[in-house]
Amino acid sequence: MTDSKPAPTFTDFYRDVEPRLRRALVAAFGVDIGAESAAEALAFVWENWERVGKMPNPAGYLYWCWL
Repeated sequence: MTDSKPAPTFTDFYRDVEPRLRRALVAAFGVDIGAESAAEALAFVWENWERVGKMPNPAGYLYWCWL
């Protein structure tokens, strides 16, 4: 028996990460740029979900790339 969890779907990832990522980017760059940056970051993940979704910490990857 293994304890491995199934990979999250992009929808699950989005629901979990979007509010926190948006708040962090808004705090760092202001409302307009922060909200736009969060949308761009999540669009990038959507386009690259096959690769990013397999990363050990895809949310951390976004923070590292966008902050």
